[in-house]
Amino acid sequence: MQSHENIYEFFYNAHVANGLTLQPDFQYINRPGGTTTFHDAAVMALQFNVVL
Repeated sequence: MQSHENIYEFFYNAHVANGLTLQPDFQYINRPGGTTTFHDAAVMALQFNVVL
């Protein structure tokens, strides 16, 4: 029985304008918690960074 989880993450930091960046992020979690009790999970996020 496998007792570990795998996490894969892909992201890109894009400079949109002066002082503004966007960072899309995708994570795939295989065997969350190291068990087969939970389904694999795909998580998406978008981060905005503003420098004033």
